[in-house]
Amino acid sequence: MHHNYLEIFLFLVIVVLAAKGAGWASTKIGQPAVLGEILAGLLLGPTLIGLASQPIFPESHEQILMYREQATVIEEVVEAHDSIGEEITSEEVIERVIEETREAVVNTPELRNFATGDSPGVIADLASESLHELNYDRKSFLENVIKLMA
Repeated sequence: MHHNYLEIFLFLVIVVLAAKGAGWASTKIGQPAVLGEILAGLLLGPTLIGLASQPIFPESHEQILMYREQATVIEEVVEAHDSIGEEITSEEVIERVIEETREAVVNTPELRNFATGDSPGVIADLASESLHELNYDRKSFLENVIKLMA
């Protein structure tokens, strides 16, 4: 996962400016500033989370594209299995890929020549670690930050 601090900073600027602007507008019509700030939060919540899935910065854009491509490939594998009458879930597809990736890394001859003891297994676990994330809801980094901060 990347850490695009500029994206987080832009998000915070938008939130603070919207809250202050709505608070100011609220006081102008004789209401407490907090009322405007709450309304701004209610309006911005879904909007900013929606914008987070349409990233502004290239690093996040690449991450979202990668997630979409992975989901498409997994769906194609599930559909191919369905077409031959074998039922399989996307989670099972991912688990099979993880198992086969781990097995391939452990059985690589070059690795066995240089790694001793449990080292091939540890290296295989590291190589397949990112594949475990495919089982979870994949969101952009900014989406995760927004939800964490909320």
